[in-house]
Formats: sequence, C-alpha cells, structure tokens
Amino acid sequence: MALGDVFRALTLQQKSQVPELAPPFGFPAPVSPRGISTLANILPPPSIELTPEESSRIQSYVEARLVMGAAAGAIMICSIECPRISLCPLAAIHKAPPGHPCPIEVHYAKERFGRWAQEIGADPDHLGETERIAVGQLAGVDVQEQRCLDIVAVGEDARLTQKSVKDCDVNGQPIAWEVMIHQNLQLVELLHQRRRAILRDWELTPEMQSKKTRGMIKNITDLASRSTDNADKLRAVIKKRSPIIDVNTSK
Repeated sequence: MALGDVFRALTLQQKSQVPELAPPFGFPAPVSPRGISTLANILPPPSIELTPEESSRIQSYVEARLVMGAAAGAIMICSIECPRISLCPLAAIHKAPPGHPCPIEVHYAKERFGRWAQEIGADPDHLGETERIAVGQLAGVDVQEQRCLDIVAVGEDARLTQKSVKDCDVNGQPIAWEVMIHQNLQLVELLHQRRRAILRDWELTPEMQSKKTRGMIKNITDLASRSTDNADKLRAVIKKRSPIIDVNTSK
C-alpha cells in the first residue's frame, strides 16, 4: 500500500465520524474553492510503497494524533536511554520495546484522556474539536508530570536538588557550585500552572466551581424573593377588587 493511500483511508474514516450539520436558517451551505476536497491535493505525500505491517504502524501513529492530540504527542519512545528505565517493569524483565511508544505511557495517556473527557462532561468517542484540544492537553500534562516525578524518584535525583556548577579548575573539575531545586520539580510546577490555566478556561477549578455555586444560590434567592413580592402584589390586587358584602346576622 502506498503512503498516500494510508492517509486517504484515515481522512475518509475521520470524515465518516463527523455528523453532517444542516445549513443554518435553510440557506444552502457555501462552497469554498479551498474546501475539504481541495485539501487532498495540497502537499501530497511522497510516493512510498509500504508493507501491510508498515501501513498499520503509520496509520496507528497518525490516528493517535488525530484522536488524542497533544496526549499522543507527549508519549515518549522506548529507548535504552530512557530516564525512568530503572523504574520500568518491562525493562526489569528485558521486554522493553525500543523504538516503539512506551507501553506504560500509552496506557496512562489513554486512561487520562478518557477520565478528563468525562470530567468536562463529554463523550470520549464523540468529542468536538475544542473539547478534543482541551482533553488532549490535560492528558498530555498528566503524562509529562508523571514522567518528571518518576525521574526524581531514583538515586541522587530523589534528594530533589541538583548542583549547578559555577566554576571549574583547569582539569574541568567543578570548584564552585550551587545547590538548587531539581529542574524536573520546576517543570512539574510549570505543568501544574498549565493544567490550572486549562481548567480555569473550562471553569473546573475549585474557585470557579465555588463562584458558580454562589451565583446559583444568589439566583435562587432572587427568584424566591421576586416570587414572594409578586404573590404579595397579587393578594393586594385581589383584596382591592373583591366586593365587600355586608351580612346581616341579626334577626
């Protein structure tokens, strides 16, 4: 199979999953000269013949990025230079797959992608593009955060500090240095800020939830107050319009 055929199959698959929307207000949909049909002719892939196994691997690679976005891109490739190899259960039994996406991070990314989709009230299998971007970024942050924490869990890095060399002697040996917070902990803090910014956009932080709750309580209180006022006004009108009947009880 040619590389272009793999991409065309993915494009058709993605288009089949997107529901067709009716044009608003009954107007015909505008036809753009640079529409979807034209995109197939822009930047065509090189003519490369692939075996079925190679086609499947490329299709999986591209589809993961189309579906999971940033979360798929955050997954590292297994290597003997992996920074967390001393913690890897697959490396411990000599079954780590070099050159392939890390199976541990793949599973973690998929789990976090599904959980975040549920958190924002969306169906993981039917995400809009805005939702897909947000969920992919949140899952990607989780993957990178876990990697950083694994790195500072072993050996000298577990001290959570590192030496920043300031000066060396003629032989290249450090003679002056500064002990500072481990760079991976600093990255974790940046990842926390990034996650919080995404959650703030979706109003999912505790502060935003509390603000929404206070707003709902205020609206309910205002509604109850208005209902009471309206009931008082209605009773006053009924009382004013009701005829006064004198009843003679004497015989």
